[in-house]
Amino acid sequence: MLDEVLHPIEILLRTRFAHHYAKRTGVEGSFARGEGLTQPGSPQAMRVEEHALSDLDRSKEAFVTRYRQEIKVGGRYAADAYARMPIWVAVEAFSFGSLSRLIEASGQSGVLADVAGSLQVSPKTLPSQVRSFVYLRNRVAHCAKLWNHSVLDVPGLLPNITRQAKRHHRQFHDHSVYKILVALDDIATKNDIADTWLTRHVDPLLEGNPLLDKGITTPARYGQMPPDLLV
Repeated sequence: MLDEVLHPIEILLRTRFAHHYAKRTGVEGSFARGEGLTQPGSPQAMRVEEHALSDLDRSKEAFVTRYRQEIKVGGRYAADAYARMPIWVAVEAFSFGSLSRLIEASGQSGVLADVAGSLQVSPKTLPSQVRSFVYLRNRVAHCAKLWNHSVLDVPGLLPNITRQAKRHHRQFHDHSVYKILVALDDIATKNDIADTWLTRHVDPLLEGNPLLDKGITTPARYGQMPPDLLV
């Protein structure tokens, strides 16, 4: 059920970032040089583009090798190896996590605002939402537990969206999986990926299983789950 919206939203984020980055910063090779990306404050920290370059270095896809030049430094491909690679090609090889880092780092260049505007969401909340989507996608991909799980990468939600979700759907805790589902539903609905996904698919499943509902919306510590739900 989560894959039904996670996969198309990931593709949507890739295409929108590539499009707006190309318009704002450059089409070929700019990403490899870190242009238009805000770097970490610590000089010891890994540069943002290095995450994407690592993905490209490992790739054996024909669309990557076509544009990658054999320019290496110490056994690794140099940034100049990707000088001819268009961003719309490179973005297909980025992991979802690397894409998330690039989106978050593109605020000062205006790319983040353009991507958020095209998605009809706030540029203030989009980076944390994308991080939460990566977090959830990785847990799903590795068959990790979602029930009664306290989320580490919490998505930001505008107050009006939170109020509407709690009024029209159900109450939920800040670190619940359900909060990510609210963010997914908001983007999916605004971008014609899924119409009223929460209402039509998620809520009926939770309403039919109170124990599942409790663990997805209000995760509790050991011994704090209502005993009547566990029996």
